Amino acid sequence: MKLINKFFKKDSYAFGAFLGLVSPVAFLYVLYYGFIFFGGLLNFRPFIIENLYLLALIINVMYLRVYLVNFKMVKTGKSVLVVTFLYVIVYFIYR
Repeated sequence: MKLINKFFKKDSYAFGAFLGLVSPVAFLYVLYYGFIFFGGLLNFRPFIIENLYLLALIINVMYLRVYLVNFKMVKTGKSVLVVTFLYVIVYFIYR
């Protein structure tokens, strides 16, 4: 547990950008395959993955809350915010 805390308690722009880029993609696939699995169990049609792109950004909003408010790590929070805005802009350009 100390190793995880040490990993996530970094205040740098690069770490925030990495966290903002990787975590929504990982969370997107968790959401998608979770909907496929539970859709098969509960007998409903799973979502198309394009409909889950913006929902996957919720993980970045949670990181914003944790890093800006709880930890007071401004550099990491700012870079997560910038990456989130870039994701949203790219989504609406290619949608």
